[in-house]
Amino acid sequence: MAPRACLILFLFAFAAAAQTSTVKVGVPGDPVSIFTSPSPVFGLPNATKVVYKQLYASSDFPNPIVISSIQFFAGSGSLTPADYIISLATVPTVLGAFPVPDPPVSHVLFSGHADSTHGFTFTGVPYTYDPAAGNLLVIITGQNYGQSGFARMIGRTPTTGGTGLFSDYVTWYYANGTSGSEGSPNGFGMSTEFNGVPETGTINVTTNLAAASFSITGQAVYDGSGTSFTEANAPAGQYTIKYGAVAGYKTPPPQTQLLGVGDTIGFSATYTAISMTGTINVTTNRSAATFTILGPSVYYTGSGTSFVQTAAPVGKYSIKFGPITGYTVPLSQQKTLIVGADVTFVADYKPVAPVGTITVTSTPAHAGFQVSGPGLTYYTGNTPLTISNAPAGDYTITWDILLLGYTIPASETLTLVAGGDIAFAGTYAQSRGVIQLICVPLAQNTALYFWEPYVVRHCYFLATDWQGSQSTYGAYDIQGQLTPGQNDDLKNGQPYIPRGCTGGALGSECTVVPLLRSSFAQIVTALGHDAAGSSLGQYNITSNNCNTWAQGEIDKLHLAVTLPNDVVSNSDDVCRLYPLLLQRLGSALGVSPTGLFESDLEILLALVFGSANCL
Repeated sequence: MAPRACLILFLFAFAAAAQTSTVKVGVPGDPVSIFTSPSPVFGLPNATKVVYKQLYASSDFPNPIVISSIQFFAGSGSLTPADYIISLATVPTVLGAFPVPDPPVSHVLFSGHADSTHGFTFTGVPYTYDPAAGNLLVIITGQNYGQSGFARMIGRTPTTGGTGLFSDYVTWYYANGTSGSEGSPNGFGMSTEFNGVPETGTINVTTNLAAASFSITGQAVYDGSGTSFTEANAPAGQYTIKYGAVAGYKTPPPQTQLLGVGDTIGFSATYTAISMTGTINVTTNRSAATFTILGPSVYYTGSGTSFVQTAAPVGKYSIKFGPITGYTVPLSQQKTLIVGADVTFVADYKPVAPVGTITVTSTPAHAGFQVSGPGLTYYTGNTPLTISNAPAGDYTITWDILLLGYTIPASETLTLVAGGDIAFAGTYAQSRGVIQLICVPLAQNTALYFWEPYVVRHCYFLATDWQGSQSTYGAYDIQGQLTPGQNDDLKNGQPYIPRGCTGGALGSECTVVPLLRSSFAQIVTALGHDAAGSSLGQYNITSNNCNTWAQGEIDKLHLAVTLPNDVVSNSDDVCRLYPLLLQRLGSALGVSPTGLFESDLEILLALVFGSANCL
């Protein structure tokens, strides 16, 4: 292969000004060798086709350029006659890449036969190159050469003293089907000059008013005024002009035109004088309506449901409506009338409904309530509250819960007359829960012997809260374990007092527990906790029964209450109550506790209560 050296061509991108861009890459100079094609090389036949690819760095182009011609520089001699194709493409290929791949799409700048009379400048179909899209690839394809031997096509030399970055790559194709290729590193290539075409045109604007103003937007933005305007260096593309308003004239509509490269477009606008007046409209819903309209140096009056005033001077207008008996007067209004436009005042007279005032208070304050009245009238809020303009009619109030422990005031209905007042006043009364010590005789057939209910009494606590809900604490299972809350006779939580609070052998003893040291809630919580506790052990009629548990709670919670006198909670109580127990047992059996019967009753008592020192 023949040795190769390159002249570099640097392509300077043209600025946005309207002028032909000339960009050079490399410095033309004497070649260190000559690119010979076609010629025998190392015994090979003449090449039938040569494809030369030269890659220019995008950094060589500070701006886009529309390339219309490319010029190369002869090292010596003239151009070898042949059919040439000059193609251009924008590619991502980096400089120095070997081999340089064919681009998927390329642009043919020149295609045709060229010889020594043609020179080294190729002009054809312009190509737009944007350096932001990639590097520029120029492909020179030559074939059908008209002579043999050494033919000087293009001189090339290193870029000593030049500028620019590029590289080249050439491939020879031979008739015998073989080929050869060679590439130069960065900084080697053919010196090249790129010539661009103008990318601008001229925009002219004419109007019929010196006061006219306008704004042109598109590839660039221009503002102008007056009757004439010219921009001779406007970038090609689509432009839209918008005209400014001039008092007393109708503004021309926007216009859009396409400016071609080297072309001239003209925008023309005519401002048409308009009258400095407008139209005032008034609409009401009552034929008896009256109104006055005050404007700039003018005064109009009207009535009825429809009114039109044409040729009204532009400016600010205010309208005031007259009264109609039985109807509300619409509010005054203000509007601004502009040239050639309309303004409309709308008034709605509404019937005056008979109304009054409702006042709602409560003790304590801040109670919530709902008040329902005639039709769909409904009010809600918190006290104290005054409701004005309430329609006349019947109103019913319902109260919300204010605080736990307070009773809710009863619902109430009052009648509001037109122009009158009604007042709802709710009083929340504080309500406290009650705790009682209930000591009851057990029902027959539930103990060891049927007479046991008449000689013993069993106690528990009954709590009634402020809402009336009741619960019991301390009941137990006679036959089994002493487990408060789990029994066969009185279930924990059962609101039940057997045979009433009548006292005596057959009635219950009921004593209210004073709330001194602790609150109702605190005592109930403590009783519930203890009643839900674990078993207290084996039941014993004298030493471990419900009375024992109740006495323990009285002591633990410091309750100001005592068990009834005839309650057995320990063995000492058996001795203390022995005569009474003996009498009650005799009464139950229908005998007198004297003589023989007394000894028999003692035996029975011993069976019921077990051995005791007093028996």
